[in-house]
Amino acid sequence: MMREDAPTRPTIRLESDGQSLSRALRPRGPVRLALSKRVVTGATILEVGGELDVLTTAKLGAELDDIVRKQTGKVIVDLSGTGFVDSAGLQLLLSAQRRLSRRARVLAVVCGPGQVRRMIERARLLDALGVV
Repeated sequence: MMREDAPTRPTIRLESDGQSLSRALRPRGPVRLALSKRVVTGATILEVGGELDVLTTAKLGAELDDIVRKQTGKVIVDLSGTGFVDSAGLQLLLSAQRRLSRRARVLAVVCGPGQVRRMIERARLLDALGVV
């Protein structure tokens, strides 16, 4: 029996077509992630294309882990080709930034105007992630 003064939990309503919650939150279509790495003097540049979300962070995380452990210098993550990022993607970038900072290294994130930058701005992570 529910008390009348007890707070009610908000419910998440999905479209009537029965789509799952994960499909409602991420762009339609297949999961896309493309990674390209190049090393230049004093920096490793990792270009990320597609979507950076809970379904793709493992692949990017493995690449960032490899860079943190095996490379030296600055790490630049270029999100110019990324169309979508969620909280899992932001958490991964923050984790990489912390790991690099402990090693006296720097993470910079390249991100132009658009949905990805707005997400980073809303999370108030522009300075923490070194967004340029």
